[in-house]
Amino acid sequence: MLRATRWSSLLTLWVAAFVAVPGRAQAAPAERAYVGVYLHDVTRFDQRNGTYDVDADVWLKWYGELDPSALRVQNSCFDMEMVDLGESSDGDWHSHRYHLRGMLRGEFPLHRFPFDTQHLGIQFELSGSSAELVPDLTGSGMASRFSVTGWDYEPEFQPRMQELLYASDLGSIEGEGRSTTIQRVGFEVTLQRPTITIAVKLFLPLLLLLLIALFALYLAPDLVDARTSIGVTVLLACFAFQFTVAGTIPDVSYLTVVDELFILAYALSTLTLVVTVAAYWLSRTDRTPVAHRLDRYSRRGIPVIALVATILMLDLGRASDAQADVTAQALPARATSTRDVLRVGTLQLTSASYGVLRGPQRAGLTTQTPEGELVGQLAVEAPGVTNDLMNFRADGTLVITWTLRADLRWSDGEPLTSDDFRFALEVSPDPNVLAIETPDERTLVLTYADAMAYALEGFYPLPRHALLEAIATDGGFDAVREARRNQALPSAGPYALTEFAAGQSAVLTANEHYAGPAPAIARIEVRVFDTVEALVAAFSAGEIDIVEPGTLTPEVADQLERERPSGVIVRPAGDMYALTPDERSPLLARLEVRRAILQAIDRPTLAAEIFGPFGRPAQTPSVHVEADAADALPYDPEAARAALEAAGVLGETVRLTHTDRAVDQQVAARIAQALTDVGLVVEDHEVSATDRAARGRDHGGLRLSMIRDGGDDSDPRRYWNLPRANGRFDPTARTFAFDDATAEIVDRWGRALYTERRLQLLEGMDRAVAHRLPLLPLVFGSERLAVDPALDGWDSGRRFGDTVADWHFQDQSASPTD
Repeated sequence: MLRATRWSSLLTLWVAAFVAVPGRAQAAPAERAYVGVYLHDVTRFDQRNGTYDVDADVWLKWYGELDPSALRVQNSCFDMEMVDLGESSDGDWHSHRYHLRGMLRGEFPLHRFPFDTQHLGIQFELSGSSAELVPDLTGSGMASRFSVTGWDYEPEFQPRMQELLYASDLGSIEGEGRSTTIQRVGFEVTLQRPTITIAVKLFLPLLLLLLIALFALYLAPDLVDARTSIGVTVLLACFAFQFTVAGTIPDVSYLTVVDELFILAYALSTLTLVVTVAAYWLSRTDRTPVAHRLDRYSRRGIPVIALVATILMLDLGRASDAQADVTAQALPARATSTRDVLRVGTLQLTSASYGVLRGPQRAGLTTQTPEGELVGQLAVEAPGVTNDLMNFRADGTLVITWTLRADLRWSDGEPLTSDDFRFALEVSPDPNVLAIETPDERTLVLTYADAMAYALEGFYPLPRHALLEAIATDGGFDAVREARRNQALPSAGPYALTEFAAGQSAVLTANEHYAGPAPAIARIEVRVFDTVEALVAAFSAGEIDIVEPGTLTPEVADQLERERPSGVIVRPAGDMYALTPDERSPLLARLEVRRAILQAIDRPTLAAEIFGPFGRPAQTPSVHVEADAADALPYDPEAARAALEAAGVLGETVRLTHTDRAVDQQVAARIAQALTDVGLVVEDHEVSATDRAARGRDHGGLRLSMIRDGGDDSDPRRYWNLPRANGRFDPTARTFAFDDATAEIVDRWGRALYTERRLQLLEGMDRAVAHRLPLLPLVFGSERLAVDPALDGWDSGRRFGDTVADWHFQDQSASPTD
């Protein structure tokens, strides 16, 4: 399947021309249009008139056919200037740029004034087009300082997407009589009033006025003239002060926080006048001690009333304005199952964290729904343009804030906190992460050096409490990897590994502490068989329900299909067989030799003989992408021998490493014969499939590799034969094929956040693999499974076992009605 990214609403950077997809003769209409902004300055922010001036560069990018003049600034005023800077293209990928300068309109609610937070934004609409308008978050940015005075702000954008429904056809002939849907994209900067300014200009004068009003209560009760004059003066001062403050903001039909504070000031000033009159009356009626007590209680009580009332006003306003804790995104519901136990058969079980055991134990910050939508799994919500979880700062960094679901726990009952995600990044550091913050147990804030596509997907935690001994004993990534391979560690996923015997069996049971819905099947039993024949016999006898893919040989699958047609599935697979050269070999470091080796192998025949009608020859790492004509290298043993002779390497020895799996043995035998026929000497080196050295890079020749389909977002560096450091590809590594220019292209792909351009880059890099041959693509194999027909949900299109929590058995006992 096409390796499309799941980020259909985001954008990427420009890339070198040689990796682009050639333009089509006739482009289809654009499905999405990406609008971006670089904001140079904001000036003349006038809150009374609801306007502000901006100076910005704006662009529109799209793939296919689109009229860029359909882009308009929705909140522009009459004097807005939009200068056309021209268009550039790469095949069907286009970018049209504008310079924007002028006045914009905005809405500035003042309910919380002077504690209000205002948003200055540029709102875009795409009129007369069916393309979806989405923000270009990679290229967008802003200057570090603006000409806005009297406000505090962080120079970072918050993108906004809206879909507005107008109950009108807006005069359209095509949509006559129907409502109109308008898509709007905005880029906003948040402003806040400085706290010191509020304190000095508002609270300090009001506090002084209240203190002056209280001074009257310290005078004798019979000095009524002096006391009342103080109270009246304070009231008049409050009226004048409010009039002055009101002149700085627009007239609004509702009360602001400052209005409420002035009302409180009026009430307290009036209260002091009432106390003054009451004390004077008590004094004139010969109850002077009572008057003194009234003054004494008032001197204490009125400040307390003022303080409590002020706190209540500010807290209520803050509560109404603050965003409540985000409602956790709902995870997909599970189907019900008629059986509680799933039995899986395989030929090898070397690790507690890989193969069929891997997916059931894992849970990350996000997960993908069957519809392809990314939602929070251990996180409350996935970051996106519709929330405030990601921010692009003026210095180009990307900040992602993750909020974990409440009361997360590992399968052993220990709390799962943000520190477990920090621990995962400590064990396997991400070179693009500049800062890790865990302000509390439920919050994780990551700062990335650039806009990286994978940053929005999240990652998986590691249980620090269970791995402390491994870290203390040996330390580092290797120690953690060995512990995960050999121990049943606490799980964050829907299942927990409760029994594990390497090479024999394993048991997974439902994790009662899992954050999502309980799995449909409560128990999974994995059993290892010595031979494929014993495995097939167990399936035929009903002792197992499903056979792990890649286990059945073509011959065994054919025989089983004749016996149980409904239980065997054979279909194309995205897994690629390839030859990986040792980069240290002087012979294989020569491109002409690698090309000759590939020409010597009859890939179409190899695919057909080993994998049947579903096997396909491979030219690039993607089954849907063909190599350029010069790099296709069809089967031509004579040309291969001539090239080897010209290179002076006829008779040289090539070591061929492969595993002892039946399919690998068959493929290796045909390759060895092909290389022998063109004049090379082949040294066969067979290793156990469980031997970790079989997966190493220092094999001394050619290694037969089976590279599994990485899914929608597989890192293209997996096809470039690169070393890893702490579980990640080493960004500094360079090989005979992977030079600085290629590394730069892959790095740009990593920052690509939108579908169309990302596909272009992937296809271009696939063709670059065929051109530089960091590995030699051979064939795409077929997938052979034996499955109980009652088992449903396993065919999700994702890696086998990753969605096992959704697998379920259906009731097939009911007979059809007559």
